[in-house]
Amino acid sequence: MKKQELFNNVTEGFPYQRQPQQVGLYDAAYEHDACGVGMLVNIHGEKSHDIVESALKVLENMRHRGAEGADNKTGDGAGIMLQIPHEFILLQGIPVPEKGRYGTGLLFLPKNEKDQAAILSIIIEEIEKEGLTLMHLRNVPTCPEILGESALANEPDIKQVFITGFTETETADRKLYLIRKRIENKVRLSSIPAKDDFYVVSLSTKSIIYKGMLSSLQLRNYYPDLTNSYFTSGLALVHSRFSTNTFPTWGLAQPFRLLAHNGEINTIRGNRGWMEARESVLSSPTLGDIKEIRPIIQPGMSDSASLDNVLEFLVMSGLSLPHAMAMLVPESFNEKNPISEADVEIVLQLLRDVKPHQIYVAGDLADPHGTHRVCTDAVLAAIDIEKEAGAEWLKDCRIWMYRGAWAEWEIENIEMAVPFSPEELRAKRNSILKHQSQMESAPFLGNDERLFWQRSEDRNRGTAALYDQLGLACYEAMEAFVEYVPL
Repeated sequence: MKKQELFNNVTEGFPYQRQPQQVGLYDAAYEHDACGVGMLVNIHGEKSHDIVESALKVLENMRHRGAEGADNKTGDGAGIMLQIPHEFILLQGIPVPEKGRYGTGLLFLPKNEKDQAAILSIIIEEIEKEGLTLMHLRNVPTCPEILGESALANEPDIKQVFITGFTETETADRKLYLIRKRIENKVRLSSIPAKDDFYVVSLSTKSIIYKGMLSSLQLRNYYPDLTNSYFTSGLALVHSRFSTNTFPTWGLAQPFRLLAHNGEINTIRGNRGWMEARESVLSSPTLGDIKEIRPIIQPGMSDSASLDNVLEFLVMSGLSLPHAMAMLVPESFNEKNPISEADVEIVLQLLRDVKPHQIYVAGDLADPHGTHRVCTDAVLAAIDIEKEAGAEWLKDCRIWMYRGAWAEWEIENIEMAVPFSPEELRAKRNSILKHQSQMESAPFLGNDERLFWQRSEDRNRGTAALYDQLGLACYEAMEAFVEYVPL
């Protein structure tokens, strides 16, 4: 072999493909790595370009979370989810109606004109079936010159679609969802040669997504829209890196339509299979006959895209977002995670080292998540071991059980009550909020939408009010305890 052939770095005879060929043991389904995700929101709901600009800076600071090709110009995926910039759209000369009364989003289309025309024909047909109108099709400005060789070879034609004719804003997004699913199915089942290059990035009356086979640093430069000072939003969600168990493509960059997912779903094949197996018995009074929108999970997508597909279906069926997320990512249960000897040993060694005079343990077995029971069982098991061993420190130790946010001890069982001043109650709230998991709404059982700290404060205030009604001292709040005495 000639030396020049041996060290030839020029690729020839193998055109760039949307997905890599199956060669040897390689399988794109095993692709995985660490994503980067960030979010900004104006808590007052005010829209500004500063939110967009700050989100792009967050994305650019996550360059280390994404990957690049050997040319240092081909990124494996970056994107941003924003609110629809209504004023920006009007300034482009597009006469859209008032906010919420039109749908818009980006489309990835094949560059072949014949294939693109065939797909657009399907899109128009499905829109008109719902009594709506494709008002405008905008060519989205892009800067392909910044792309690397691989990204450029697979670059789609990007257009922004505008759909009007809605009579009720409450059902607009549901109609757009049905339209998109029908379009996806028709294109997928068609004989259009470049149908795999078609992808609906987003289609909504509220949000819009800009993404692609880009690096974190390329997104703002590839889409000039994002740097326009009139492009405003009150929230922004950014993501760096492509979806797990796939090969990087334009469509599989994140965010998806409702979420940006950071992590791998190890049971994805089983989850997809279970979903498909149940589709025949699924029904939704809100969506009507779902046969036309099956499959719920779009074929050939990633674990994150599949999760997004099912989440979107549940939300469009009428479930709240927290409810749908609780179904898809449920809390762990005690039965699945029983305490082990190792758990008890950890607690036991701590007690032996500290030799406490007071122990406070969660006695709230009404906790639906089961976490309180796990902690309580571990502590009490360790105490029982020490009692059997005749530990001297235990003779001078009192064990107090408290309740969490779920319920209070019955008044006849309370053996100690500690009063809180307003300042002390505020300190407890701040302590709760230091835990990220307690800062936002959680999928609590029942219809109670109070946050964790609200539940806790209401319980403490309720206990104080009860003591006040009994004619005892009046305080801002009280924490009640029941003593545990080892048998």
